[in-house]
Amino acid sequence: MKSDAFRGLDGTGLKWIAILSMTLNHMGIALAEEGNLHMVWLANQVGRPAFIIFSFLLTEGFIHTRSRRRYLLRLLFLGAVSEIPYDLALWGSGVYGLRQNVFWTLAIGLGVLWAASMAWGKGWFWENLALTWAAVLGSIIAWILRTDYDVMGVLLIVWFFWSRDSRGRQLAGALVIFLMFVSQEFFLAASLSLVFIWMYNGQRGRNPHPMFFYWFYPVHLAVLAGIRLIM
Repeated sequence: MKSDAFRGLDGTGLKWIAILSMTLNHMGIALAEEGNLHMVWLANQVGRPAFIIFSFLLTEGFIHTRSRRRYLLRLLFLGAVSEIPYDLALWGSGVYGLRQNVFWTLAIGLGVLWAASMAWGKGWFWENLALTWAAVLGSIIAWILRTDYDVMGVLLIVWFFWSRDSRGRQLAGALVIFLMFVSQEFFLAASLSLVFIWMYNGQRGRNPHPMFFYWFYPVHLAVLAGIRLIM
């Protein structure tokens, strides 16, 4: 008899949850009437799970990818493509230098893991020293560039990778890092993302198209920017 028991969430399921969270967040910010702080607050609550899930999935992708170089170049390319739509949709300006889109943070995080991986096989001390210094450098770069989630984003990615052998340790540390940088009023929203990650079954899942989840980011921002311009 075929079992209908719930088998957890695969990678594709997590991506859909993160995309829904992110899209509702961006819609609330981009389309809120000027001065409507309640709408912005609600949008931020809804959007909290997205980046935590994306950070977790990045570490999974780093571990399993066939080409780290191609993975990094893809993130950098999409960061460049997404920047103007991001600035227009969320900040109302074609060039907004005080905040850069999340692909830059993900690219920096991936670069940190790649740099640290060069010390693999050289012993626990050297592996952790390399990861620590790479994390410090990556955090400084993210802070200088003012990328979305900047230092917190890099540290989340590093933590998910370092503690990858223990799901419980991954989630506990991620929550601590999140609360160190973000207001405690977002505690429940952040905790929800960790519930979803806890349900991850380690399977990749079926993507609608290999690049769908990558291109969704700049495309949905471009749509929101267009709507914002004609409102």
